[in-house]
Amino acid sequence: MKRLFVNFNDVFVFPYGTEQDLAGMRILMDNIIYALSIMSYCEDIELYVCSKSTKSKNNMDKINELLDCYMPFIDSMHRLFLSGEQNKKMVIPRKVNKRDFLLDSCTSDLLEWETASTYGCGSGIKLVGEKCEDSILWYGATILVNQKEDLDIVREILCHLSE
Repeated sequence: MKRLFVNFNDVFVFPYGTEQDLAGMRILMDNIIYALSIMSYCEDIELYVCSKSTKSKNNMDKINELLDCYMPFIDSMHRLFLSGEQNKKMVIPRKVNKRDFLLDSCTSDLLEWETASTYGCGSGIKLVGEKCEDSILWYGATILVNQKEDLDIVREILCHLSE
């Protein structure tokens, strides 16, 4: 089974040049949410959401409320919370392997995910919006989400997962 780990912030507060409102957790990525909901029906893909947070109960409660409302297909066992010092690989159940994919907009996180370590090595898929301010070059799989319909995003993600 393949596992797809999605960066929570990329779904809910992805930097598209749109005014961000992190406190209000403005929903900006309906097409990604819809694409993931379709993918949740794929029997050979296990979906996870990763969130860097302060681990405060209030912050985690807000994130869980959003996930319950907009992504109920991702249960509590598939919601991973990271503290400031942790990288995504550190909270992943079972060691990361080539069948594990990270959907993220941050190149440094993707490079870390693909770098061999004691936690394993997976494959990255970069989400790119209108204003990509990430100065680190990424040569791996990429999805330009601002010009795509949700079903096109599903096709692209599934295509990258099958490579």
